[in-house]
Amino acid sequence: MRYSLAADELHLWYCPLQELPETEEQTRLYVSEEEQERLARIRAEESRVLALRVRASVRRIVSGYAGCSARELPIVRTPAGKPLLGEPYAALKFNLAHSGSWLGVAVAWQREIGIDLERVRRDDPEYRLRLARRFFHPQESEALSRLPPARIAAGFFTSWVRKEAYIKCWGGTIAQHSQRFALTVDPEQPAERVSAHWQEGQDTKVSIQDVWAPLGFCAAVVLSGSLPPLLRRRFWPADAERAESL
Repeated sequence: MRYSLAADELHLWYCPLQELPETEEQTRLYVSEEEQERLARIRAEESRVLALRVRASVRRIVSGYAGCSARELPIVRTPAGKPLLGEPYAALKFNLAHSGSWLGVAVAWQREIGIDLERVRRDDPEYRLRLARRFFHPQESEALSRLPPARIAAGFFTSWVRKEAYIKCWGGTIAQHSQRFALTVDPEQPAERVSAHWQEGQDTKVSIQDVWAPLGFCAAVVLSGSLPPLLRRRFWPADAERAESL
């Protein structure tokens, strides 16, 4: 199975992990031996199976563009922890996000990419403001505090997925970089950077977009370059065969 992907497109795949039909034994066929060894160390069966499904689904989706078997897809990581493909597929870029029973995978050609997906928890607004002051840029936590209390949870998680996707685009973690740059936090405002990037002099032209997410979740993608991509949304495995002809 081979998927087509134009240079100006960004494909977003959404996978309901709990609904996948394969058994654990069948799913192991899609991951490398090294991954199987690491996963075998997870003692809790539910966590192990979920992690296995994440890795197998990512491999099956991305290998559909690379044109190789899922198990042989050469996934490597940068020193900052960002997953990449080794040669001869290095021009094909991907990123993934996993929250609860949902997996999101983004795929594009030659442009760095980050995606995040989070379940929105509508709890105490003051708790979310305390977390924002701890993890967010001061400009963001101040903007969040100006939202009506009923919108703070949505604003917090919107900001979180935008920031996480931005950081994952370049590599790193929330703990390392979250307070070093600011994005808009209001879900009703366009996703934009409102401060300098954390690494002075780095070319950081990006397209930041809020994207579709399952009910009760929110999601965002960040793609290097200022030109917004053409988004194509698909579901795995329901759209797997249809996507081959698109």
